[in-house]
Amino acid sequence: MTHSQDKNTKTRILDAAFSFYSEPCFTNISLSAIAQRAGITKAGIFRHFKNKETLLDAMRSRYFDDVRAVISGHAEAFPELLTQIVALIRGHEEYMFYTLYQYIADPSFEARMFVELKKRGADLKSYGICSGVTEDGSRIIIQNRGEYFKLLYEIATTIYFLNNRTCGHSPTEGEDTADPVEWLNKVFRSGISDPSKRLTSERRGEIDVLCALRAEEMPSVDPFFDALSEVIRKKGFPGTTIESIAGELGLAKSSLYTYFKNKDELIVTLVERELVHLVTILKQKAEMTRSVDERGYIIMRTMLEYYLQRPSVVSVTAWLRMRGSFMFDSVLDKAEINIVELLKQKETTIGMPMTRQKYYGWLHILVTTIFCQSLVNGFSLEDCSSAITVYYTYIQKGVYSDEEI
Repeated sequence: MTHSQDKNTKTRILDAAFSFYSEPCFTNISLSAIAQRAGITKAGIFRHFKNKETLLDAMRSRYFDDVRAVISGHAEAFPELLTQIVALIRGHEEYMFYTLYQYIADPSFEARMFVELKKRGADLKSYGICSGVTEDGSRIIIQNRGEYFKLLYEIATTIYFLNNRTCGHSPTEGEDTADPVEWLNKVFRSGISDPSKRLTSERRGEIDVLCALRAEEMPSVDPFFDALSEVIRKKGFPGTTIESIAGELGLAKSSLYTYFKNKDELIVTLVERELVHLVTILKQKAEMTRSVDERGYIIMRTMLEYYLQRPSVVSVTAWLRMRGSFMFDSVLDKAEINIVELLKQKETTIGMPMTRQKYYGWLHILVTTIFCQSLVNGFSLEDCSSAITVYYTYIQKGVYSDEEI
């Protein structure tokens, strides 16, 4: 085999590995599956990569090279950064789900991003958000929390709506021809709410009181669910197995099948119970509101309250999503959510239709983003609550509005 052929085969293997992320992919991909897609044998992979970890390192290297290629070496102001992010995802749609997978599977991915881009000459410190990474490399050192939360909002919002455009979601009228950069610019500059329907600070304070969850509103602790969460915390997503869950409970693996038919039923049942309770609480709280805009804020606040009291919900649900074993539709059905209501249009001021389902999905992603990063970076309840208030103001007025936020 010539050097050129060797290089082409290596590139083909990397292309095959990344191709699995062209659609939602939250499972570990086997070397056999990669080899089959690349048109070679599994043994052929080992002629180019020493082991699977070497292949994964090569994937990370290509990813960081391409990210560096589309961003400036120094901080750029909005909307240039947005344009660059959209350009990267348009050129490499697989990177959107690859990035999401890395964030879910590796809590230190944010710090890894900082280090790898710095090696490639990008000065992320120039954005004024962080000053470096901790000695153990597990997280970034945040120096401006407000700017950090703002960047998270922009990235989470951009990825969410681009995700909706590329994942087979049926576009609403006008959406399929809209330029995503132009549309997101409108979202970030002016928000989506009519000024007459925006929440006042007084009304937000009233809703904050409504969202406080009392102990009696929370479901009782499920030892199986907590064991699953603890295993994820100790071993990470790849190391979570039925055997490890049974071990955490002090049970034999076979004894779990006394309660559940198989491992999928065990996990799906546990998560469904928890999420049905969460969605039911959200439904009850939402019934106290006067408008869709108020409902959006109460959903964000209540969801954060729930996550802070039951942090295992987020980690377990993320793990299940990675395995591809869970469909949220069944939760909505069991919580008796009116799907017709979710498919109604949410009024916006940016000339782009948006269903209430998509609107609530956006809010969910924002809350989950804040919560997950709070776990990594040690944010307090006050930090998270403040971020929710600011995010909802961004949704209403925009990030770069001339109005005071």
